[in-house]
Amino acid sequence: MTRRRVLTMEWVTGVKLTTLPAEEVRQLVGVGQEAFLVQLLEVGFFHGDPHPGNLLKVTEGPDAGKLALLDFGLVAEIPAHDRAAMVSATIHLANRNWAALVDDFIDLEFLPRDANRAVIIPVMERVLGPYLRGGGAKAFNFQALSQDLLTTTLEIPFSVPPYMSLLARSVATLEGIALTADPGYQMVAQAYPFVARKVLRDDGSGTAALLRDLVYDEQGKLR
Repeated sequence: MTRRRVLTMEWVTGVKLTTLPAEEVRQLVGVGQEAFLVQLLEVGFFHGDPHPGNLLKVTEGPDAGKLALLDFGLVAEIPAHDRAAMVSATIHLANRNWAALVDDFIDLEFLPRDANRAVIIPVMERVLGPYLRGGGAKAFNFQALSQDLLTTTLEIPFSVPPYMSLLARSVATLEGIALTADPGYQMVAQAYPFVARKVLRDDGSGTAALLRDLVYDEQGKLR
């Protein structure tokens, strides 16, 4: 029923995620993460303001116990091409494939097509590498990474599409909620299985190469 001049709303009775016991927060954050990844990588239309007041555990009615996302007043769209590049970048980042990650960043228009790889790859490894040591993607913290990427823009010609600032804010907010219940939470590590399942389901032109990256390292050995 919602149209340009008519907004239809529904009352949801619930409690904020951040007021719940840690175990419930961990459980519902997993649900929220899955929902966000579906929005981000499959639908291409995501909630841009998932702050604690917009994430409720429903306490009444047939949906009691479920997670409710409120207020879709701030949203953004991600083109299909960029969604595919994000999937590829997640795999290459977790696998420390810096050369392929540069290609992903060029596809995302983070870097120009004539980017100097000899300059960029060492900087990329220095900035991103610490988040990937000692357990691969499990050592990755999005909020800390965001700050380091800001300083990196002084060394390389780095830019971001308009939707990326809203995406970074959304991811950092979700991660912050998760960290209140689990100090060891790492969003990229949690997202990796979703990305792997998506690659296995897809049949696009780049799927075969991504499957190889998932299964084999650069020496052709099983990961």
